[in-house]
Amino acid sequence: MHLKWVLGVLPLFLLASTAACRDETAVAQQSPVDIARYASSGAPKLEFRYKGTADHITNTGDFIKVKYEEDGGIQLDGRMYRLSEIHAHYPAEHTIGGEQFALETHLVHTRDSGEIAVVGILYRLGDANSAIQSIITNAPSRCEDDTKPHSPVTANEFLPTGSGYYAYSGSLTTPPYTEGVQWLVMSDAQKVSEEQVSRLAALTGGGTNSRAIQPLNGRKITAFRVP
Repeated sequence: MHLKWVLGVLPLFLLASTAACRDETAVAQQSPVDIARYASSGAPKLEFRYKGTADHITNTGDFIKVKYEEDGGIQLDGRMYRLSEIHAHYPAEHTIGGEQFALETHLVHTRDSGEIAVVGILYRLGDANSAIQSIITNAPSRCEDDTKPHSPVTANEFLPTGSGYYAYSGSLTTPPYTEGVQWLVMSDAQKVSEEQVSRLAALTGGGTNSRAIQPLNGRKITAFRVP
């Protein structure tokens, strides 16, 4: 009787465990991703409604975070998301058709319900960028008090001229990697100088702070007015 239970039930237990692991992997919706294929319709309607300047700027040792309290936000399919912070990853996290970019800024937005929407802006090496320079100029070093109040950095400074973007459902790219995040990656890459990337990295210890590309796992990427 006992031997029959071991032979009959234990394999079913192992099979259930294996299936659970497989299902968990199949439904994972993590970020960043490589944007290689996309549908040219179906993207949520995005409107920028920024105003004012940052409340303060903080050096966490891993990121320079430009924090906002009352600076408007974005409207996404008619729902308003409040801008909470801007930070940068070096090198960039998202890739487009496998292309790696030098830098990526994330404009993080939230709703009272807990929903999160992040606008990603990519940068290629080239001329100096005034918005990135604003961060460098106003950021505290790691040896200073970690917060500077009343930063003059405005969110509108970061926006590209082009209005095209890619949209998909993913996650935060820092712990706890929360899923259900609406991503909007602008298709018009900006320019940033190599010196600016180096100076920004030096403010947080000189290393990188980017997460590796994650599998798409069947998710659909949509695009709005991408050339």
